[in-house]
Amino acid sequence: MSIKTVIEKMKDHAESVDLPKFYKEDLEMDFSNLKKYGNREYVWMLRECGSLLLPLRIGASPFLLEYYMRQDSTARFFHVKGFGEVTFKELKHKDVESLISQPPIEFGLINCPDDLISKVGKVLKDRNITTSGLVTKEMETTPIHWSEWKKFFDGNNDVMTNVMTRAINMLNDFSKRSGYSGLRITNQ
Repeated sequence: MSIKTVIEKMKDHAESVDLPKFYKEDLEMDFSNLKKYGNREYVWMLRECGSLLLPLRIGASPFLLEYYMRQDSTARFFHVKGFGEVTFKELKHKDVESLISQPPIEFGLINCPDDLISKVGKVLKDRNITTSGLVTKEMETTPIHWSEWKKFFDGNNDVMTNVMTRAINMLNDFSKRSGYSGLRITNQ
């Protein structure tokens, strides 16, 4: 299914649930995210005063979704499973929490330091991930900076805090196995 068709289905769905009532321009930002991240899974929040499309498994901060789950009784959440068959399954809060806590990296499939460094670097190059509030972190993505990245995410993005902790530990394990201590990173 084309992205244009998906956007039309999303517009139809928003109209069918009569949300958002205000700040309908948020839908355009959702469609921009859809164009940027493409055919993947999302949690889509529609509420009386706006909307938010959160791509899953990229490391995006779930802060706003978590906030609106607690603070906005008009917020409704839908699982969008990609472009194959576009449906909008309404989610309970526990299902939203489970989906948005999934990491962007499958650590169990990584078997060498280069693969780990590449995958972490790819996540850290996405400005949507490295922005917290009004602050965008400008820093290298190489392992020597991973502890600083972890500090940046602490308290702002638990998913990425956990990713950086696991990445640091995994890289240190690779270093121990190879006998090369030059790769060791402190996990502060």
